[in-house]
Amino acid sequence: MLVTAALFQAISTRAAEPIKAPEPDRFPLMPCAFNAEALLGNRTLDQAVFLEMKECGFNIAGFALSRAELDEIHAAGMVAYYCAPELRHMNWADPNTENYPDIVERMVAEVGDHPALYGYFLADEPNVSLFANQVKMLELIRQAAPDKHVYVNLLPNYAPLEAIGTQSYREYLDRFIRDYRPERLGLDYYALMHWKDRQKLQGDYWLNLEEAREASLAAGIPLAMCTLAIPHLYYRQPTEDDLYFEVFSALLYGVQGFDFFTYFTPDSVFGYRQGPINEFGRKTPTWYALQNVLSTVHVIADLCSKLQSSRVYHIPQVPAEKGTRPADKNTLIASFDCDPEFRFAVGEFKHTETGDTYVMIMNKNLDFTRFFGTINWNRKPSKIETFNQRTGKLRPFRTDEGFLPPGKAVILKLTF
Repeated sequence: MLVTAALFQAISTRAAEPIKAPEPDRFPLMPCAFNAEALLGNRTLDQAVFLEMKECGFNIAGFALSRAELDEIHAAGMVAYYCAPELRHMNWADPNTENYPDIVERMVAEVGDHPALYGYFLADEPNVSLFANQVKMLELIRQAAPDKHVYVNLLPNYAPLEAIGTQSYREYLDRFIRDYRPERLGLDYYALMHWKDRQKLQGDYWLNLEEAREASLAAGIPLAMCTLAIPHLYYRQPTEDDLYFEVFSALLYGVQGFDFFTYFTPDSVFGYRQGPINEFGRKTPTWYALQNVLSTVHVIADLCSKLQSSRVYHIPQVPAEKGTRPADKNTLIASFDCDPEFRFAVGEFKHTETGDTYVMIMNKNLDFTRFFGTINWNRKPSKIETFNQRTGKLRPFRTDEGFLPPGKAVILKLTF
């Protein structure tokens, strides 16, 4: 078949067009970083850098440290959180809070009218002892800029309790929700980077997700997750399969927004290397892997933003994995006819607008494709459809779609 050069170019151009990212308010996707603090070799932090970030799949350009940076972000068609100089290295333990109104006034005067301003950075991973002062600042920001978002992210459950400041991790989540009255419950967790065993997750990952899921549902607010995209310290280089695992395991528990730490490769004693953008300002294989993962997120984000988690269970349950619940008589799925060594997680959801039932089935293995085989139902649906993660369309479920690559999941719509 002959294809003219013009037609080939048109086809190639159409094929290369990125999938449109969701709106930030619907499903935020952000590199968790202070952009201006990363070295970019001989590149400057200009419009081209943020266009590249947008091309990767993000819809929020991290944390800006100046109005000039917001100008470049706006030129790229993105938005960002602004972090005032005083808040970047704030001593929240200082009992003197008399200067808080002045800080907020200067901050809003500096950037409050900027079209790229999405919100204000407040704090990251606070101890409970810092909550009171941060809430004072938060309320001042809300009074001065009620239409803007405020960023606060929490510690994971593998942080020592003395770093958290409570008797339990769930108490930490509940105290944060009570005191801050946040619009989202966001937390950090770098699960896949266990330094000895590739198949072992750091800390009690599933327990952290389950407790965060329960807390967000009780508060009626969305759940967000900050996960890892760069090797440092003893954390390994994430593969594309790793990134898919991080995303789908969180989606399984109802997460509706992601931060990725981090996009640029910092200059640090912690051994940062080969981030999506390396120390010389060039794209790495991680950039392309992250773009692929975020392209999938773009397709499913609108649906996932309308799904409310009903329950999560693991087939078969692994007792050593704290927080995992087995399938029982109340779950839609009773079991799979597959190798008993295969491990899957299942999330059940209700569509908040239509009331339809969805299930997400995920392969927990980090290296190998697994086949879940025949689904044995406690309540058998009359119709099963697959949500196609390339087209965003529903199609009849095929048995071969039970083959799940490492870290990936299938989303099924059930009709009863």
